[in-house]
Amino acid sequence: MELLEIKKRIRDYLSNFFHLNLKDDSTNIFESGGVNSLFFIQLLVFIEKNFNLQLQEGEFDVRSLTSVNAISEFLLNKLS
Repeated sequence: MELLEIKKRIRDYLSNFFHLNLKDDSTNIFESGGVNSLFFIQLLVFIEKNFNLQLQEGEFDVRSLTSVNAISEFLLNKLS
């Protein structure tokens, strides 16, 4: 899967389910004010289901998955 497709899927998910209107792909999702405490769990479930991955505790750092760019890079590395 290509980086552009990954980013599109993430952007679509964020805009459809959380109604986030991010300025660009580097905008910090958590600082945008549009997410709640359940957001990260929902994001992980989305990643597992939509990218056919099984994420294990310790594989990712919550602080590093803060933008479309960061999430996309994480997924690109996991999928390759």
